[in-house]
Amino acid sequence: MPHKRKRNLTKKLSEVEEIAANDPSTEDFYGEGLVTHFYPNRAQEHEEYCLYDFVAKLTYKGKDKNGERIYRPLQKERLPNFIDFDVYKENQRDSFYYAIILLFVPFRNEDELVHDGETVQEAFDRHIVDHERCVEANEKFRKLLKCREKLKDIQDARAANREEENDVEDDDPQLMGQIKDAMNDVRDMDTGSGLTLQERESMLNVDQKRIFDHVKAHLLRQIEYENKSKQEKEQSESVKPLHMFISGVGGTGKSFLIEAIKALVKSLWSTLTKQTCAVCAPTGLAAYNVGGVTAHRLFQLPIEHDGQCASYWSIPKASHKVMKTELQDLKMVIIDEVSMVSSLNLTYIHMRMNDLFESDEWFGGKNVLFVGDILQLPPVRGQPVFDKVTASTLKYRLGSMGAVNIWRDTVTYDELTINERQKTDQKFSEMLDKVRRGFPDDETFATLSERVFSTPIEKKFKILQQGGNAPVCLFPKVDMCKEFNETMLANLPSPTIKIRATNLIDGTGNIHVRRKKDDDDLEKKVEKKLKELNKDINNTGGLEAKLKLAVGARVMLRCNVNVEKGLVNGALGTVQAISETRITVKFDRITDPCEIEKVKRKFM
Repeated sequence: MPHKRKRNLTKKLSEVEEIAANDPSTEDFYGEGLVTHFYPNRAQEHEEYCLYDFVAKLTYKGKDKNGERIYRPLQKERLPNFIDFDVYKENQRDSFYYAIILLFVPFRNEDELVHDGETVQEAFDRHIVDHERCVEANEKFRKLLKCREKLKDIQDARAANREEENDVEDDDPQLMGQIKDAMNDVRDMDTGSGLTLQERESMLNVDQKRIFDHVKAHLLRQIEYENKSKQEKEQSESVKPLHMFISGVGGTGKSFLIEAIKALVKSLWSTLTKQTCAVCAPTGLAAYNVGGVTAHRLFQLPIEHDGQCASYWSIPKASHKVMKTELQDLKMVIIDEVSMVSSLNLTYIHMRMNDLFESDEWFGGKNVLFVGDILQLPPVRGQPVFDKVTASTLKYRLGSMGAVNIWRDTVTYDELTINERQKTDQKFSEMLDKVRRGFPDDETFATLSERVFSTPIEKKFKILQQGGNAPVCLFPKVDMCKEFNETMLANLPSPTIKIRATNLIDGTGNIHVRRKKDDDDLEKKVEKKLKELNKDINNTGGLEAKLKLAVGARVMLRCNVNVEKGLVNGALGTVQAISETRITVKFDRITDPCEIEKVKRKFM
């Protein structure tokens, strides 16, 4: 969208043929433009259209028999793109005010927008009196600059990049099935150990009780406001949704507090039939630990491919209806292990909630609690949740402008400080906290150095295992982990079995001219490509080209199979049997053995 004065506009030159046909003495070599010709000379029926509406709502359809340009209304409005100025910088202030006047004040002659001897800001103030739209635009731009426009423009802009339109009736059956399964998981969310709300509340320590009471007081005010009549609501201040980050190191009882708040929400809205509190986490294991689902499953977030975060996509109409119906009673969302949520995915969560609840408020106007320790695991890819999403990322992923920082603008903070897990060993607790913050002192280094052992790790593991304390071994590099695993496999009494992945090649392109030589060339190219891709499993859909297993081997799931049953990314178990089509594993936290079948991944 143009935003400059006519004299400063970049203009398009006329075609050579047009210049040659003009009067040789003319000095006008420029063609017709939006601001200089098309908009000022619009039809009388569009008299009240401002420049913004002219671009957003109309499309050019050609010329009539008199050579006049014909414009027709668009079925779906465009979202024009324009420069965002920082009104707080003096050198941009005049451009900011002039852009609003130009875009939102209808005109026939641009020179009349600012009178002689009048500053741009004075002209803006004059137009405010006569043009309500200009006032709205001013507020909109100010809020956009401060990241308080609730990303409304981004939600509109995503339509340009969406994979499917909202009016699509025939949803992908696979997608519909996934969403129905996800909503079933939400409906059946674990309610905990069966303790009553009163029992849970009585078990909270002073720290947990303080935060619990704060959340409870807010929700009670919300219920009081909800129960008011329309007239009473108009005369009283609305209760803003609670968006709070509950921090705390490991062992401060964050998960226990989550269970208590879940029970509280369920109790306060006990008459509602649908789920009122949804709990999620970035990974399957974290979600399983708090009786929730993954954030990607709950909000149907884009899944990264080939190591790249995907762009936001809109849910088709029928699937959208399924989600909206199941989540219609939702009052609170709790997101655990928030350190692993990227700032871009936080933006996607906000947008999905606005889609589902048809709201322009932050997170669809719902209460959201973020729980975790920011100093723990960061997002696998992407910026931390508290970082702003850069303008370039938004432009690429959403087709919109302006850097945003939802976390800084909306989220309040509280912290759990009483460590229940290490309260009997203060020295150990302090040492862990120093390592956590990245500032271990000499005493910490000395204490850790005393624990270094020279025994080969596989022998040390066996000693600990025989003593009933088999640890999880952590390695800084993948190759070191593979070497350790192969050593442990070799020490098992059962033989090591190699399971190779099967590669299926889609070679259907140009099938009518295919020859044997083409097939041979394709096979060579694919083999070369696979050899390169196999260096990193992120390039092959997360699947290894070859697995080495044995009965008795310890294994860990690398993806979610069934979150409800506990078959989640990170679940540990022991192999009991191996067949051509499946592997039987006894997982540590699941009573019965589970059969893990082959999976398919599409890549390249």
